[in-house]
Amino acid sequence: MTILALAAPVLAFLRLAAHFFRAGNLLALCISLLAIVLIFVRRQWAARAMQALLALGALERPRTAVTLVYARSVAGQSVTRLALILGAVFLLTAGSALVVQAKRFKTHFNFPPRRRPMATKATAAKSRPDVIARSSVP
Repeated sequence: MTILALAAPVLAFLRLAAHFFRAGNLLALCISLLAIVLIFVRRQWAARAMQALLALGALERPRTAVTLVYARSVAGQSVTRLALILGAVFLLTAGSALVVQAKRFKTHFNFPPRRRPMATKATAAKSRPDVIARSSVP
């Protein structure tokens, strides 16, 4: 099941690479392809770097959509299908950035377990007044 969770960011990076290839942006193309390697780096910083790159890639989609929709509308062509496709690709890329927050992903990247905050006397008094009453008696 972890493989399926890891497939979403890989596919998102491949879609981004294809987008940048079509746009002629070779630097962004190389970054998108090299970002796939981060899946094999089992560190927290790699997960956060993937998440940041996917978020930036998701932000590229609306910019592209505005440019292409404007160009098609000036040419008198239909823009509905284009807007729907780019909207779906935006949601998939943004969703891939959110997948990094999943428990399975955090296990893969060796995130430390979450610590629960320690209870203060005020919160303990709300949940167990008998404990506070016994501890304050001399």
